[in-house]
Parts: sequence; structure tokens; C-alpha cells
Amino acid sequence: MAKIILVRGMHPNEKSAKFFTPKIAAKLRELGHEVIPADIPIEDTIQPALKRATVEKPQVDETFAFAAQLLKLLEEHPDAIMIDVHNTQYLPDRSGPDRPVRLKLHDPSKIKHNESPVPPGKDPYYMVNKPNEDLPMHYTIEIPAKYPHDPAVHQKTIELLDALGEPGKRNWKHANSLGYLDRVGLRQTQAAGLLGEEMAEVIARGIHEQIIPNHKARK
Repeated sequence: MAKIILVRGMHPNEKSAKFFTPKIAAKLRELGHEVIPADIPIEDTIQPALKRATVEKPQVDETFAFAAQLLKLLEEHPDAIMIDVHNTQYLPDRSGPDRPVRLKLHDPSKIKHNESPVPPGKDPYYMVNKPNEDLPMHYTIEIPAKYPHDPAVHQKTIELLDALGEPGKRNWKHANSLGYLDRVGLRQTQAAGLLGEEMAEVIARGIHEQIIPNHKARK
């Protein structure tokens, strides 16, 4: 069976991901896999940079201060598969409320012009991330969640975006990072039927049946 480094906390605003990760880990262990949890300290995330952002100094960029922690784990467990768990905005689709959810592979490079980068519906999805200067190849799982409108957060986001300049001239990394000001609402996410046990079961089963068997071929 596989050895999995399961990462949570890269984005502290993603409360549903934090809620589900231990449940996914428990179900993976029931399937016979070894799970090594990796919780990212909040001081190593983007949150400190977001708190420092002002109209005078609006530059915000995602930090990978936690990368050293993950690389150390991979050095200690070179045969492990690294998976980080996140939330994505839930976009309703036309599927019925009783349709079972399933884990899907999502390839952002195949998105057509004017298509939403976020697949609609309640299905969680995973992406295969190629190695970069910060991290080796790893997988990202995105779990749909509700982000309730917060007028204060919305106003701050607008002010910081305006301070970054005209849309076509903005640093896209800084602008994209402002999205992490929005916070998942657990109550609203639960009301949308996105916090049930089925979600953790489907994700764990999908890791077991889709990610693990194909991992060696992707390396």
C-alpha cells in the first residue's frame, strides 16, 4: 500500500479543507495506506502578508515558507505521495441533489476560452502539479465550499485591487493572492450539502483508485 503525505493549512481561510483532511486520512488508513499528516503553521502561509497589505503597500504574494517542511518530509519518505487539500468556490450546476459525488481529474490547461476555471457542481476534483522551484510533483485536491459575502472583506479587496493599478497592468500573483481574504463559511457549506461524510469517503476512495495506481506513470 502507499505512503501519503497529506497536507492541510496552506490557506487558513479554507475551513472546509481543514475539517475534512483528518477524516480523509482516517479513511485512507482504513484502506491500508500509511498517512503522514503535515499541518502548515499559519505564520508560514499567506495570511501574514494579507494582514500587512494596505492601499499604500498593496503587494501580496503567496509565500512558500512551508516548502522546507514538506521537502524535509519527502527526504525522510522519498517513496511518499504528497497531496494537499484545499477548498474551491462552489458553483451550482444542474445535477440533481441526490446524485452521488465523485472525485474527478481536472486539467486547467484544457480549459477553453471564456470557460470557468472552476468546474461547477458538488464534485471534488484533483490536479496534478508538475515540479517547480518550490515543490516537487504533488497533487492538489479541491473541495467545493461556500464563501459567504462579507462586505468588509469585499471592500478591502476592491481597494487593494485598485491600488495595484489598472487590470491589464496588475501583477497577477499579487491580485490572485487577494482571493484568500475570502473565508469559507462552514454553516453555509453544510447547508449546501457539502460537509457530509460521503465527501471524505469519495475523496479517500478516489485517491486509492485514481491517484495512487497512476502515480508511478506520472513521475
